[in-house]
Amino acid sequence: MKNYLEKKLAAAEWKLLRAKCRIKEGVDTFLHDEKGDTNFVSIMLIIVIVIALAVLFKDTLTQLAQNVLGQLTDFVGD
Repeated sequence: MKNYLEKKLAAAEWKLLRAKCRIKEGVDTFLHDEKGDTNFVSIMLIIVIVIALAVLFKDTLTQLAQNVLGQLTDFVGD
């Protein structure tokens, strides 16, 4: 019985070691995979440009939004 349990324990340890290696390989692949990296950089650049334009034209955009909402309010009120 003791020999049987030792074999089962050794098999479980081997499976755990193999699973650990597969997880490590998966994490390494995920961290070093560069697919889509260009798209991420492009999207971030577009977001930065949009934020910069919003900051530059803040007053104009605010006035435009107020005009549109004012006209909408007048239209709905009539």
